[in-house]
Amino acid sequence: MTRTSTHKPKARGNGDGSVFQLPNKKWRAQITLTDATTDKQVYRTKHAKTKTAAKAELEALKQQYPIHQTRKRRLYYPPTSAEGTRPDSLGELLDEWSASYMGVRTDVRGSTRDNYLSMIRVHLKPVLGHLLLSDLDVEQVDEMLLQMQARGLGTSTQRVAKTVLGMALDHAKRRKKVTVNVARDAVLPRNGQAREEKPWFDRTDGKKFLAAAKGSPLYVAWVLQMQCGLRGGEVLALSWEDIDFKEQELHIRHGQQRMGGRIIPRGETKTKESIRTVRLSDDVLRVLKAHKAFQSEQRVKANGLVHWTTDDLVLTTPLGEYVRPEAYRREFRNVRDAAKLSEEGKRATPHSCRHTYASILVQDGKMPWADIAKQLGHRDLRMLTATYGHLRRDAPRGYEDELSDLMAS
Repeated sequence: MTRTSTHKPKARGNGDGSVFQLPNKKWRAQITLTDATTDKQVYRTKHAKTKTAAKAELEALKQQYPIHQTRKRRLYYPPTSAEGTRPDSLGELLDEWSASYMGVRTDVRGSTRDNYLSMIRVHLKPVLGHLLLSDLDVEQVDEMLLQMQARGLGTSTQRVAKTVLGMALDHAKRRKKVTVNVARDAVLPRNGQAREEKPWFDRTDGKKFLAAAKGSPLYVAWVLQMQCGLRGGEVLALSWEDIDFKEQELHIRHGQQRMGGRIIPRGETKTKESIRTVRLSDDVLRVLKAHKAFQSEQRVKANGLVHWTTDDLVLTTPLGEYVRPEAYRREFRNVRDAAKLSEEGKRATPHSCRHTYASILVQDGKMPWADIAKQLGHRDLRMLTATYGHLRRDAPRGYEDELSDLMAS
């Protein structure tokens, strides 16, 4: 006699969500939300290759959309457009400020503008945009930052959100729309974890990486980053006219930019201080000359093709087009993974080459910090101190008797 189980599976609670498999064998995590403005149901989904991963995605969705304390449901705040923004709301202010700040000022870099607009569209307006300025308080800003942390967004992203909101409210305060800038009083949530140090190559890993990179068409890029401290965008924007072989100097005047989804091969540098001149060693000069000869061979092979860049870029594809940042990162990963590096080296990113340059110079203690900052294109010593200060020797030797003559009787 077969026994029939009377046990019923536990019913899911309101807003628990579900995980199920699709016909294509992938797994979907789905959660039901309530539109905060229309009370209609809205679905949010994530996909994963395994059931376990889908369950993790479901938990992330729950953290992203916590249950509202008053309405007892998970709420969705739809993005607002300029046309449909509520009068006298934060959404209207953000539209006004972004048009004023980024439409009139000429010193806002393209990537900065894109970052700020994305922050408004993705994070600020969906959560706070519906609120009247008169109703906005510091607790709501704190709650938004906590939600960002719960969704796995880092402290730097939270800080940008707080900064953009603060600038918009400063704009409102100057126009007497608010009396207090609540974003300035908001506090970034603590994550309880020590700040992870950015990976960089020690001398052993640096040699291994460059040795493995010698067969890569982008070898010269990582030499310039590791030997001269250039940013990735600065390397990708270099033209042969920026290099003075006779004086052994490299003039940094441009940086590759992404603006509105479009790549500008020779755009503006990150800051005004980024425009600088660095000296080239004999070894770096030899690498540049060899690369120039290699590129000349490529030009001959590509004869008749219309793709070759008119900017005379140092780094190009075999067909003469500019190198896209994603291709740059992909080639870096290929070289890094083939180089048999230490566990620390395996964490490296393209920026690690520039980070290596600064770290080793600071650790050696031979070059003055002001000169290192200038080489890196930093405005002052603050960034250098915050990022590399822990590498400096606590007590430099050789200066302890410098003022002994003052004690002479």
